[in-house]
Amino acid sequence: MQVANCKLEKRVIFTGFVDYKELYKYLNIADVFCRPSLSEGLGNVFLESMVAQVPVIATEVGGIPDFLKDKETGLFCEVNNPQSIAEKVELLAEDSELKNRVVENGYKMVINNYSWESVSEKMGNLFRKV
Repeated sequence: MQVANCKLEKRVIFTGFVDYKELYKYLNIADVFCRPSLSEGLGNVFLESMVAQVPVIATEVGGIPDFLKDKETGLFCEVNNPQSIAEKVELLAEDSELKNRVVENGYKMVINNYSWESVSEKMGNLFRKV
């Protein structure tokens, strides 16, 4: 209803369930990924968005601050505050330097810290210590 009222039907897509195999297609056409969680563990979808080079907006809860650094690898919005989300989306739309920086830093962070090679190496090192 809001999308129609704002005449955004060509810019907003409500997909419903998307099979994991199709996820990358949607990330490729996204301008921003926003998940204003109330609680969260690691949240693979944030990392998937970063590696797809989509800027991420998230709340500073649970495990999210372990990988998202405000204005470095993404942007933090406030919990239960839609206005805060809108402000962050607007900031990314207006500040291409900031957007490019968080996209580049997010991508590098995922490749360096969360690739299968990196994670398996860390796990191997951990097991060798035990």
